[in-house]
Amino acid sequence: MPQQTEHKKWFTVEAPAYLDGVELGDVRAARESDIRGRSITLNLSNVTDDKRKQDLEITFHIIGTDDGTGLTETKRVGMTEKAVGRVVRRGSTRVDASYVLESRDGKAIRTKPFMATSGKVSNSVETALRHKAEELLQAYLDDNDASSYFESLVSNTIQRQLKNDLSTITPLRYFGVRESIVEG
Repeated sequence: MPQQTEHKKWFTVEAPAYLDGVELGDVRAARESDIRGRSITLNLSNVTDDKRKQDLEITFHIIGTDDGTGLTETKRVGMTEKAVGRVVRRGSTRVDASYVLESRDGKAIRTKPFMATSGKVSNSVETALRHKAEELLQAYLDDNDASSYFESLVSNTIQRQLKNDLSTITPLRYFGVRESIVEG
């Protein structure tokens, strides 16, 4: 005799508060508790209905439920590979870095800033850019928790601020965060 299985139902998943709790989609599971721990990756333009943000992907992690609705937190924000390729031009220097920084709420965040200079620069200038970017990002995370950091990434405020601060070393054509991931 075949074993009886539970019928699966659809559960709605919402974005965090800084994205106005927008509906991200539906997840199918047998019980409400089964959706905890799942992840959803979407293009940011689909979440915000802003076509200018199609260069970013965002991953949400379901942390709990409330009346059949999945509640999420941001796990990753990253640029698409095509977006990175469009920024780099011949005659400029691409500067990549990777740091594990700790936010005010104790979360370890792997941040990978990405810079494109206006012209060719020496290795010492690249190193100065990397060190200053790490210093500025850590100072920002010392004052803010992980969710407000991701909010500033999505709204592009931290990128503009860091580009202006780093342009004192050498003129930058572009500053972005290629990827930021909450580790652990």
